[in-house]
Amino acid sequence: MFRRSFTLSAALFVALLASSSASSAAAQARPIDGVRVDVHGDIGHWGALGAGFRVDIPIVPDGFLHASSVKDELALSPGLDLYFWRSTYDYWDNGCRCWVSGGGADYVSFWPTITAQWNFYLTRADWSFMGEAGLVMGINDDRYWNRGAGRGFWLMFAAGAGARYHFNERNALLMRIMWPGGFQIGITF
Repeated sequence: MFRRSFTLSAALFVALLASSSASSAAAQARPIDGVRVDVHGDIGHWGALGAGFRVDIPIVPDGFLHASSVKDELALSPGLDLYFWRSTYDYWDNGCRCWVSGGGADYVSFWPTITAQWNFYLTRADWSFMGEAGLVMGINDDRYWNRGAGRGFWLMFAAGAGARYHFNERNALLMRIMWPGGFQIGITF
């Protein structure tokens, strides 16, 4: 009984995978038309966890490459991430010439981001790949930055790379790693 149910399950899985790959490969002959929204979770540096979203707006939908096997597009990708982390910090105190523990506290940080995103769509695969560069602004709980001295805002260069696994014509699983954000995983709509 177990062998038959396992064989039937395996056959159904292979059939589903084959039909999904065929429809996805046909859908990937060109980039997804129009504006895309992604919602993602963040695993950031320094133990931060968070969530965010991006809105990808194609500004050069036909791209720069005119090869038959790869389609590309350039998109503007603004978004926002919200990070939460618990921090303990130590610092060198010259008065006592020793390391002093600054204690621990919970912090919140808002990171508005804007990047230029170059997407590459493979015509015979379910995957697309991206590279991006832009700016990220941090609006932080100022207790963390400079121990309450009011330095709760910063601007930094952002760079990242990622991939999407397209499971139908419009939706995809998104995976991205970027500096300074960390690892992001989510869904594109």
